[in-house]
Amino acid sequence: MKQSMNAGSLVVLVLSFCLSVFGANGEDEIQKGIVISTVPTKADSTQTYALFLPAAYSSGSKRPVPLCFDPGARGYLPIECFREAADKYGYIVAGSDNSRNGPMAPSQTAAQAVLYDIAERFSVDEKRVYMTGFSGGARVACWLAHRMKGRVAGVIGCAAGFSEDLDPSAGTPFAFCGTVGFDDYNFLEMRITGRKLAKLGLPHEILYFEGGHSWPPPLVALQAIEWLEIQAMKAGRRPQDPTLARTFAQKMSEKAAKEEAEGALPDAFRTCENLVDAVHGLADVSSARDKAASLREQKAYRRQAKRERELENQELSKMSEIRALIGGLQDQEQRVAVFQNLRELMTTLERRAKDARDWESGRQARRLLNYVSITAFYAAEPLIGAKQYSLAVLYGQIQAEIHPESASIQIRLATALGHAHDKRRTLAALKRAAENGYSNLARLEEDPAFDFLRPEPEFRQLVQTVEINHQKAQ
Repeated sequence: MKQSMNAGSLVVLVLSFCLSVFGANGEDEIQKGIVISTVPTKADSTQTYALFLPAAYSSGSKRPVPLCFDPGARGYLPIECFREAADKYGYIVAGSDNSRNGPMAPSQTAAQAVLYDIAERFSVDEKRVYMTGFSGGARVACWLAHRMKGRVAGVIGCAAGFSEDLDPSAGTPFAFCGTVGFDDYNFLEMRITGRKLAKLGLPHEILYFEGGHSWPPPLVALQAIEWLEIQAMKAGRRPQDPTLARTFAQKMSEKAAKEEAEGALPDAFRTCENLVDAVHGLADVSSARDKAASLREQKAYRRQAKRERELENQELSKMSEIRALIGGLQDQEQRVAVFQNLRELMTTLERRAKDARDWESGRQARRLLNYVSITAFYAAEPLIGAKQYSLAVLYGQIQAEIHPESASIQIRLATALGHAHDKRRTLAALKRAAENGYSNLARLEEDPAFDFLRPEPEFRQLVQTVEINHQKAQ
């Protein structure tokens, strides 16, 4: 997601932040220890956010605050993700309901509104304001944190990192913790980001988990928050806690030992190096430093590290090929031949993805299939407005073949088919969406793509199913 902001609006954001975020002005009675799904800001009721106050919160103690950005403006999702960690370590967590993928201005306004409101209501530790986001929201978090010049202590970038116009540099003013699933199409980006930050000597960690493109599971969110706690100690932003530092080091040591036992020597090496970087000066790291040096000397490590780079280069090459194929579908004269080539590639990747004999190759294949899907998604975005319905349908079919279980993909395909007035296939796609839990009743009732279906009994039945899904989701 490309973002932009003019200099004047940035100054407004920074000045508002500096003037308002560092002093509570009276505190509302908001229930602690539960997720509050919608909190309107006092200054502007159209700006809302989800909120979690730790059970131990009191106005007499300043608390760290991560501000969260979801690409779909679903503020409650990151709150659910981080609530356990936040309760354990006493964080106030706020997730904007107004920031979403697209232009930067709405996210800028949302950040300003929520930070102002949180500071008015609660006791905030001005030295420990953080930002976190998922996918395009992670890029928003990095972008804002970079431009707020030291006012943001750290960023948790989930499934994405820095925006295209903002590479990490020696001047990056915040600690960065990334999280990414092994099947995420942004996996390589996150690994390469970690490598860049290591080369620059900047505080960083990349946490991996089994899964695709998503917010991290709660256990990984906890690990990210614990890493921020360690960084806060090192930077003098919170009191020293030798027990926490030793426990953190022990967990990382156990992780490295498990990776070594499983034969994943480059992973074990990175874990040891990150352990040393994280807790040096807070706990004894001599054994981790020695283990990293020992691993580096092993032939098996060097062989695996070489193989890892070869696979990375192979994956980057395939991603380039996928972009060319998806883009090539726009050429009507070449479309049939290009689609055939794309189908052959997808078939090969699907076969590799299911091959349990080579888990590394399988993960790569799943990432590349996910990359086909997301590339088709972005290619299709402008097509409905341009009335290129047949091509929008084709891109939707590509996504649906890869992710038949996705209700959101099925509804986008149904929209394209509806605009093309393909009654049979539109109803079929809507049925699959409803069966997979689609619950946005308002869209189904208001989307003009479905107007021609409204008299149909089958469509009315689907509306009832979506209404049931909607009620269950409340």
